[in-house]
Amino acid sequence: MRSGRKVTRSGAFGRRSRAKAHAARAGAKPCGTHSAISTILQQRPFFNDWQISPGYGIYAPLSGLELKIHAEARPFHGPDAAKTTGLQCRPNGIFCKEQSMSLSRRDFVKLCTGTAAGYGVSRMFHPAVREALAGTLTGELPPVFWLQGQGCTGCSVSILNSMHPAIAEVLLKIISLDFHPTIMADEGAPAIEFMRRRARENDGGFFIVVEGAVSDLEGGRYCVIGESGHEEITMSSMLKELAPHAAAVLAVGACAAYGGVSAARGAVTGAMGVGAFFGKHGIATPVVNIPGCPPHPDWMVGTLLVALDAVKRDGLEKGLASVVALLDEDGRPKPFYGANTHENCPYLYLFDEGVFSEKMTDKSGCRYDLGCKGPFAMCDSPVRRWNGRVNWCVENAVCIGCVQPDFPDGQSPFYEQR
Repeated sequence: MRSGRKVTRSGAFGRRSRAKAHAARAGAKPCGTHSAISTILQQRPFFNDWQISPGYGIYAPLSGLELKIHAEARPFHGPDAAKTTGLQCRPNGIFCKEQSMSLSRRDFVKLCTGTAAGYGVSRMFHPAVREALAGTLTGELPPVFWLQGQGCTGCSVSILNSMHPAIAEVLLKIISLDFHPTIMADEGAPAIEFMRRRARENDGGFFIVVEGAVSDLEGGRYCVIGESGHEEITMSSMLKELAPHAAAVLAVGACAAYGGVSAARGAVTGAMGVGAFFGKHGIATPVVNIPGCPPHPDWMVGTLLVALDAVKRDGLEKGLASVVALLDEDGRPKPFYGANTHENCPYLYLFDEGVFSEKMTDKSGCRYDLGCKGPFAMCDSPVRRWNGRVNWCVENAVCIGCVQPDFPDGQSPFYEQR
């Protein structure tokens, strides 16, 4: 027997209505990647009458490219219709099937680097996908400057946990990370001047990654990132110097994207997100927000890969335009931030059944009553999972809505009794 509290039917419907309303306000809609894959699979006899869930994966054997679908699905005609398959039903009524289909290299690249419904941006990290991209990512590695503003360095820690591809491959084969205060060997004025020289040599062809919020109060001295020529260099002054000449800027983490914790209630530094800072100072360089506290390594690496591939394929202007077309109204890449967390949560069936946990240690119920912000949040964490797919936020705690523009104040309190 579940230890989670079983609520009345009317109580469950009340929670469902509130959660649906929250999801609607957060912009919940079917994930483009999911919809595209579902459309393809529905045309295959193997998956007739199956409603495909987001639980698919791209795999490829060494002998060639192959799309292997692991579909977790609910049959349209109910559980009885699936009993003929001989598959064991999971406790939540989910069945599994697998099917393989061959793809040409051209179709595979299109699958992995296409437009908003381009299926594979959220699953482009298998080695075969990177091999398929090799033809478009050859040549000189584009310079990337990672600037750290007002933050905790958690986003740097997160990207160092990138597994597919490994961070060593990202740094050595995909980009040239010419400046990163935490991991570079150089320091001080020589490192600053090297970054400036590389920026001049690659005017309009380099990328900036910003971690942490930006402040321009008190001449920007709330965040000093280095010195050169016996003068302090603030985060705000360096962005004003470099950003107008960059191809694009990636604002990684909640602080860089929207201000985050650095701009939370009570802050006195005037911290703001990169987009707000650019708007204030008339900087027109495109900004891609990759929020999260911290963001998943795939969100950062994947967005950078897509941007690089688009620029290599279509040229700077058209390539960046195609990247901008992938963004939602809050500047986030829709392949990663296009699905509502609550609507894709593996515990959604418990919510629908009205089974809710009364305490954090109770994993047999939905944690909506404990303050879970899943209905407010837009990201693919339930499908992508973290730490090598070992776990994810709601498996051990609750969603705190860290990918949303109003985090943390608008998502507080994180833990509450509803």
